[in-house]
Amino acid sequence: MNRNVFRPLLAAAALALLPVVGRAGPILDGGWASDTIIDPLQVSKGEASAEKPPLSWTTSVGLDYDFTLSGPARFRITDAYYDGDSLKVWDNDVLILSLLWPPFPAAAFRDSFTLDPDVAWSDPTFVHGEALLTEGEHRLTVKGDAAAGSPAGFFTRLDSVPVPDSGSLTLMVSLLWAGLLGVRRLTRFI
Repeated sequence: MNRNVFRPLLAAAALALLPVVGRAGPILDGGWASDTIIDPLQVSKGEASAEKPPLSWTTSVGLDYDFTLSGPARFRITDAYYDGDSLKVWDNDVLILSLLWPPFPAAAFRDSFTLDPDVAWSDPTFVHGEALLTEGEHRLTVKGDAAAGSPAGFFTRLDSVPVPDSGSLTLMVSLLWAGLLGVRRLTRFI
C-alpha cells in the first residue's frame, strides 16, 4: 500500500489539532489549562522602564479569555511551578479575584515546586482562588507580578455548575409541604 495516501490525512489531522494544543485559556469542563506571565520586571534589559515599573501587573501570554456561558460555571486559578507569584483576575474589566502571596506568613519560608495543578491547588503555599461566573459573555484577564522577575506559571480551569432541574424543585416543595402538614397534625393531638 502506498504511504503517500495517508500523508494528506495526517497533515489535516495535525492542523485540526493545532488550535486546541495552542490554546492557553480554559475550556468548559476541559480540565486544567496552563498559561504564563513573562518578564514583567524586564530582567532581560537589566532594569525596569517607565512603561513597566518594578512589580507592575503584567497580562498573561494567553491575553484575554473570551467565552460565552449558557449556564453558571466555576472559574479556578492556581499558581504553579514555583510558589511566590501574586495574581489578579478581571471579568469584563471588573476585579473578581486578587490573590496575593504569601497566602499565610509561614509560606514565605518554604520553597515549593510542582508541575501538577491539582497539587498546587491543594498546597497552601501556592495562591489559588475561585469565582462563580453567571451565564452570558465573559472576558477574563489574568495579570501577575511574577516574583523576582521570573516567569509566573499558573493554571486555570472552568467547570460547569449543575443547576437543579424543575423536578427536584417540585420534590423539595412537596416534602416541605408534607412535613408542615405532619407537624400540624402532631400539634392537634398535643
